[in-house]
Amino acid sequence: MKIGLFGCTAANGNLGCVALTYALVQLLEKIRSKNQLQFKYILFEAENKPEKLAELCRETGVQPDHIQVCPLTAATPRQKVTARLTVYRTLRSCDCVLDITAGDSFTDIYGQKRFNYYTGFKRWVLLCKVPLLLMPQTYGPFNPQNRRIAAWVMNKCSLVLARDTLSKEFMQPYCKKEIAVTTDLAFRLPYQKKLVQDRPDRLQVGINVSDLLYRDGKEKGLRTVKFLLDYSQYTDLLIAALTKRQDIQVRLISHVAGDYVLAQQLQNRFPKVEVVPFFSNPIAAKTEIAGLDFFIGARMHATVAAVSAGVATVPIGYSRKFRGLFEEIAYPICLDMNQYTVQQAVNQTLYWLQEAKHLQSSAQLAAVVAFEKTDRTEQLLTDFMLRANSK
Repeated sequence: MKIGLFGCTAANGNLGCVALTYALVQLLEKIRSKNQLQFKYILFEAENKPEKLAELCRETGVQPDHIQVCPLTAATPRQKVTARLTVYRTLRSCDCVLDITAGDSFTDIYGQKRFNYYTGFKRWVLLCKVPLLLMPQTYGPFNPQNRRIAAWVMNKCSLVLARDTLSKEFMQPYCKKEIAVTTDLAFRLPYQKKLVQDRPDRLQVGINVSDLLYRDGKEKGLRTVKFLLDYSQYTDLLIAALTKRQDIQVRLISHVAGDYVLAQQLQNRFPKVEVVPFFSNPIAAKTEIAGLDFFIGARMHATVAAVSAGVATVPIGYSRKFRGLFEEIAYPICLDMNQYTVQQAVNQTLYWLQEAKHLQSSAQLAAVVAFEKTDRTEQLLTDFMLRANSK
């Protein structure tokens, strides 16, 4: 079978998007091996970076000759015409397309252009009469017109999976297609556990800063969204409070390339913090996060990495995708940016730090729930692949 992968990436500076790709490929390889199937993958993404594709193969175990990239962009108008023809022919050769829409981008919260890009490809797949499977992701919010477009797409899909009940409740009234609720695939991303003797004496507190929120959302359309919490003030005050303590080492951990620049700027203002070098892949990032005692994260897949590794975690939620995801796996807390003022948020975070042992237990239990939910994704995907293979 030839499987197209869209809304995935091996070469993006956002490690959350790359984590979803790694996790999806690993799941497919598991299904292939268990059921003695033959899979080859076509990764539809912006551009081909051979070194990043090779890294994906090393980390996931997929054979290099079983996966290739079909670039979606080109430099000149003439090249664009050629690229579109290549994409069309490659797409028609696929037995199915699995679309994860970067986990959270089947929405118009990031702007109409982004919505049109992701939805346009979905419609192209369907018009080519290639089965389209929507992998676990957040659906919405949408304006009424975009919601009708999204519902049309979802009704035409062979399988629709949501990663939280809120997404299902938001879209199911407009969809004839049943939406199955599972959870985010990145919960099952592997990592290397650190030995107890390797742990430092001081409490290791990781902060995953978001340049997107720190700059007041002046990208991706989030500038139109107003929050009660001023994220930049919260971050500054929290770092100042934590670095006063002799028993804590604050480590700034970036999950998006642009956030690393912000982390370095913050270190100039708060010299006691340690800036962890940016990671080459999401497995390396999760391995680092797994060695922490406490983690505060504004990038969702950084917090997914932490909770699934059993680390006491404070997710900072700027949209309902956070609340929906963590409620789904029974993780009890989320710092909602629309519910806290700056000082309230700092005080609440410091209180949760005191309760780190309890939150660690909550994270471990939530990880078990998440793994069980990803088992359902595996079963539904296996059922489809077996049916498709028998035709």
